[in-house]
Amino acid sequence: MEERIDLLLARKISGEATEAELQELQQWLKDHPEDGFVMEVVNATQSVPPANSGEWAGNSWAALEAAMNAPETAPEATPADTLPPTGKVTRFFPRWMIAAAVLAAVVIAATFIFRPSPIKNNIPHPESNTIVMRKGARSSVQLPDGTTVWLNSSSRLSYGDGFAHGKREVFLQGEAFFTVSQQEQQPFIVHAGNMTVQVLGTTFNVKAYTEDQQLELVLLSGKVAVATTRQPEPLQLVPGQKVTAWSATAPDSLQQQPMTVAAFANGNSCDETAWIHNQLIFKNKTFAALSKEMERWYNVNIHIQDASLEKELFNGVFQKENVTEALKALQIATPFTFYQSGSEIYIKKAG
Repeated sequence: MEERIDLLLARKISGEATEAELQELQQWLKDHPEDGFVMEVVNATQSVPPANSGEWAGNSWAALEAAMNAPETAPEATPADTLPPTGKVTRFFPRWMIAAAVLAAVVIAATFIFRPSPIKNNIPHPESNTIVMRKGARSSVQLPDGTTVWLNSSSRLSYGDGFAHGKREVFLQGEAFFTVSQQEQQPFIVHAGNMTVQVLGTTFNVKAYTEDQQLELVLLSGKVAVATTRQPEPLQLVPGQKVTAWSATAPDSLQQQPMTVAAFANGNSCDETAWIHNQLIFKNKTFAALSKEMERWYNVNIHIQDASLEKELFNGVFQKENVTEALKALQIATPFTFYQSGSEIYIKKAG
């Protein structure tokens, strides 16, 4: 049956599907809503002219192969809509077979990029547009209202179809830097964990990874009002302020504590936003906390096998270093040994 569906999807991409085949495909998608993400990707390919389908298929396979063979290091940040370089590909096959090749590349990519994250979140998600950054990737996107968003690695941003013409509301898992397009009649709202941020024309950074116990927001310009499920009365911030709150994953006793506000050196950037310039800055950060940052930054899994190492404090900046170079730099401050097997890294105390 799966081979039949693959054929129907391929013929839809090529434009050669009959009315009966389209109806069969639609019925299958209706019966299998869990695979609706595949159709979203397939629909996106309709903007490719049939005359260029051979070239586009070749580029899709080339891009997929390059991505699979690329080293697992943090890439340079690039615009989210950057396309692979074009190259001439001679077309020897029927259009539906070319489309099948495209479909295979698209569906494989979709499995990792568009399938909803298994991480559970308490926030309802009525959205229909989702942008996902994998581990080790950072990129910028422009929302329909003109707002620019930088997404850090392992982050997910969602919004509804009526975003540009109705309520400007987004849902964030992870970390994002926003430069919000000012529309006084339509406030911009960010839902991040159990934190809600309402803004007008503002530049700010929100850090709300599902696995972290703390949420952070730093305000560089404009003004925001921040509230949480435990503190629904909005807290007004001014530029140069940072607010910290406990997430829904923290112990209940911590969640009852109020949000805390601290000042930082105001300017166009700060340590918390250095990631958009491909810098990972850490100050007085425990090895346990730093290892989480490094996992997202380098797309690895770090296992600290000595509990005493987790409490060691580090200061520094990573920019062009790969994960091996970064760990060797940390060894200068604190003696430890490490062993890497693929994306798994094991660390234990030296001696």
